[in-house]
Amino acid sequence: MAPPANSVTAHVYSSTVYSDGRGFDPDARAKPTTADFRTAAQFRDYLEMDPPGSWSENRDRQVAHYRSVPYIAIQKVMGLVGGSSYQLMRRNRKPKGKTTFAPGVVAKSTPQAQQQGRDEEYTPFEDYDHPLAALIRCPNPNESMGEFAAKVVLQNRLTGVGPVWAVPNSAGKPVQLWALRTPFLYPLYQNSQQYPNGAWRVNPYRAPGWFGALPVGMGSAGAVLPAEDVKRFLDPHPVIDWDGWSPLTAGAVQLDVFDAVEVSRKAAMDRGLNLDVVAIVPGIERDGVDLLRQQVEGRHMGADKSKRFFVMSSPLGDSKPTIQTINSTPREMDYESGWDQTLKFVLALFGVPAVVAGIGDTSSTYATWYAARQQFYDCQEDYLNRLSVWFTREFLRPWESYPDEFVLRIKPRPIDDREMAEKKHARQCQVGTITLNESRAKDDLPPLPDGDELLPVALAKRQQAAAPQPQPGADPFGGGDEDGGAKPAPGGAKPDAGPPRPDNPGARNSLPPRVKSMGTMVGSAGGFLVPAGRVPVRKKRARRVLRGVLKSLEQGGE
Repeated sequence: MAPPANSVTAHVYSSTVYSDGRGFDPDARAKPTTADFRTAAQFRDYLEMDPPGSWSENRDRQVAHYRSVPYIAIQKVMGLVGGSSYQLMRRNRKPKGKTTFAPGVVAKSTPQAQQQGRDEEYTPFEDYDHPLAALIRCPNPNESMGEFAAKVVLQNRLTGVGPVWAVPNSAGKPVQLWALRTPFLYPLYQNSQQYPNGAWRVNPYRAPGWFGALPVGMGSAGAVLPAEDVKRFLDPHPVIDWDGWSPLTAGAVQLDVFDAVEVSRKAAMDRGLNLDVVAIVPGIERDGVDLLRQQVEGRHMGADKSKRFFVMSSPLGDSKPTIQTINSTPREMDYESGWDQTLKFVLALFGVPAVVAGIGDTSSTYATWYAARQQFYDCQEDYLNRLSVWFTREFLRPWESYPDEFVLRIKPRPIDDREMAEKKHARQCQVGTITLNESRAKDDLPPLPDGDELLPVALAKRQQAAAPQPQPGADPFGGGDEDGGAKPAPGGAKPDAGPPRPDNPGARNSLPPRVKSMGTMVGSAGGFLVPAGRVPVRKKRARRVLRGVLKSLEQGGE
């Protein structure tokens, strides 16, 4: 069938010919048979639900790896998740009839497929008594949200699957959340009238062990949970849809190398020969060798048996026994560099830097540790966002009355950088962007009644109150006239001289008379401080004085 003449793709695909000789028409639609349509519909239904299925890996073996370096790394991730804050947010619904792109209106941001596209529209949900708020605050009677989420993360990091039992109410909405253990879930994937979506059987920890004997009615048969009530936080599997992909599976080779190095070291410490003393005794028999070695080791060896006493016989020509000590340090294992490389790889599987795990360089500075911790937060940010989106979809969506109504926001505890906090505080005080009470709160001091003003303003008022300004007409330096009194105020009124100065008769007239003006000094002729109108008179007087002095000198010379 040839494409229509008016088709925009006719000139592009007209040369493509199938084996039957007909041309390719991209605008044509497929016409599947009834059987093909039925199988396609079944496959769509399978993708829509979360079907139970058998595990693709040995979950018991993966859980057994919760030790050594994986334990340290997962503990750090669990600590971050358990210490985070979980805030329920609600989207502000726009009034009906309001358009976003009205004439002259510029959109701040366009909605995206993810919840981060509408962050500016969400505000904290303040209804404390709402059942959803109670679920976020306390997912079950025994745990907080942080403790519950940490258990989910533990199973997810070990097995790639974090199963949760969402206990529903009569309307099918979750009211309690319980973290399950992946190795104890057995899939019942056959559909039935009782369980149209399949079910999961929760096996006891040990049957018929102590758990089967508990008086809870569960016994050794376990419990059957509907598949729609079991939600799983999955790391996507590259092949199977119903199972997760564990980080331990992804790094299985490196983990095996690391375990082999550790086992080899342990064997060398337990059964390795570490000679400390060698005794050479001429002509001694085997029984004597064993007896001598047992006596020395029983008397001088420690409880750890880490050293060995070696006895050997020498040729008969030697007449004296010889005892030699070997003072050598234990050799470094040949696996040192390999152990360090595999260690870093295992930590990288979980996104934990070596410094944060406590295995890094002990001489690292505070700045290095802070940078490593910031790197750890950045590595886990995507993981926390995935957890938030999954939690919102599985547990908050059933409570929504309109699309995208609720969002769970997970925020890790801020990094406490004391040096940066001090610099920030000093800058806020300098530029005046912090109040006095806010500054006092940083030092754990109680607030002041008038401390809600900016810090520079509050400090200026306190300085003014501590040092009052002088009154009008008073000497700002506290001085007065020559007699010790206060200077007269303008207008002729004499102000209060204040308290009298103490009398000091012994110092009276101890200084020469003060000169009222430099113009009265002998020979100064008034100087430049004398007004210009009086300069000629004083010059004549100076000439007369000078002529008198010269005349007296002449008379004395005769």
